[in-house]
Formats: sequence, structure tokens, C-alpha cells
Amino acid sequence: MAPIACALFSVVYMAVSKKEHEGEEPSRADSSLSSAVQSGGNAALGITYGATVLVFVGIGWWLDDHFGTSPWLLIVGMLLGSVGGIVSLVKKVPPAGGRPEDKEGSH
Repeated sequence: MAPIACALFSVVYMAVSKKEHEGEEPSRADSSLSSAVQSGGNAALGITYGATVLVFVGIGWWLDDHFGTSPWLLIVGMLLGSVGGIVSLVKKVPPAGGRPEDKEGSH
């Protein structure tokens, strides 16, 4: 909950600061705040990946216990969680050196 509140505060602060200082060069504080927001986003990506893997491992573990197939469904859950986490990361991370593509196709 704290990272979400921190990210929201940072976004609001940047929006207000940008309106107050339109046309001026960005200050050092603004660049460090931007860096903090980016770090928070990166941490959220890691937490999302880890949570995805843990959820699928938990489901596989429960199914193994229920059906007595240990450890096969746990392994399948781990693989599905890893693939799902990687797919989620690929969708959320913009291409290196470029802007994220516009999903609506408008230019």
C-alpha cells in the first residue's frame, strides 16, 4: 500500500510542479523525483512477477495435495507462473530507447 501512495504523491507533485514552472529548465529535485517514481514502478514490476509465480505455485501445490500427484502440478504451476510473469513484464515494459507504442493507433 505504501508504494502506491508514494507513487500517487509523486505523480501529483510532478503535475503541480510542472504547472508552476512551465518553460523553466527542470531542476535537480525534479529529476531525482522522477528517478524515485521510476524506481517505484520497477519495484512494482518485480513484485507483480513474484506474486504471479507464487500464486501459480500455490495453486499447483494445492492441486497436488488434492489429487495426490506430487510434485507434477506444482512444477506445472511454477512454469505457468513464470511464463505468465514474463508475458506481463513484456507487456508493461516499454522498448529500450523508445516510447511505448500507442495501443489505439492514433498519431
